[in-house]
Amino acid sequence: LLKALGPDHPFIAHSLIGLGKARLGLAKPTAALPPLERALTIATTHEVDSALLADARITLARALWDAPTTQ
Repeated sequence: LLKALGPDHPFIAHSLIGLGKARLGLAKPTAALPPLERALTIATTHEVDSALLADARITLARALWDAPTTQ
């Protein structure tokens, strides 16, 4: 999919959100952050369905909430 569509195609955001959700399900919120941040970047720089944008934002917020703080 990545090869066919390119790294910034909106369809890639769906896959990245799925990857982030899977990592959250495995209790690995820190590992979920990079794909979710990339998904949000794609969703905010392309015309996408509002549900995709909301899903990226909500899932990233959940990962940030669950990730341990480094202080």
